[in-house]
Amino acid sequence: MEYQTLVYELFTLERSLLEVKSLRFEDCEAAQLDALKCAATQCQSTIDRFLAKIKKYLPSLNAQGSGSKVRDGIRKIQWALCNKTDLEVFKAEVRGHAGSINLLLATVQL
Repeated sequence: MEYQTLVYELFTLERSLLEVKSLRFEDCEAAQLDALKCAATQCQSTIDRFLAKIKKYLPSLNAQGSGSKVRDGIRKIQWALCNKTDLEVFKAEVRGHAGSINLLLATVQL
């Protein structure tokens, strides 16, 4: 369940990042565009670091599973026991990035 919630939060963040990518230079001032690019880069770096940490869990945690119920069960238990702190830190970082990006986007849209 935590994994699915995380996927949803990342999907929401992805929409914001796509909006940043679609901005044209004419849509905002150079300083605003630079701030958005910096925020998006920092966010992407956070996501990449976390995905590298949890790479071994991904096949077992997705909706289809890895094809091995035993492996999936073990990985789910490991995920639940070992990654609580990492997950909470990551979620807090992602929320911070999303908030910054959305705030910057709101200033551009004004």
